[in-house]
Amino acid sequence: MNAEGLIGMTAIADMLNLPVKDLTNWLVEIGVFRKQRSKFGSNQNMPRRMYQSSGFFTVKGETNGRVSYEVAYATLEGAEFIIDEWDKRAAA
Repeated sequence: MNAEGLIGMTAIADMLNLPVKDLTNWLVEIGVFRKQRSKFGSNQNMPRRMYQSSGFFTVKGETNGRVSYEVAYATLEGAEFIIDEWDKRAAA
């Protein structure tokens, strides 16, 4: 968790012992994230607005010094939601 109380998708994927790409693709499959094109033409999976409004996720603009891009973060509630949904999937 960072200083703002947010958790990166990589950290959540690590908790579930998954590659982050598999986690975000699964979130797309269940309708929590959506695929979108970045301004540079790459695919980027981002949380749907209703999940952002519910307080599960936030999207922040970041930069690597040359390029600005968006990054999805989960709140603590969002991380719990993802883990609960993953556990339901595993139990089915």
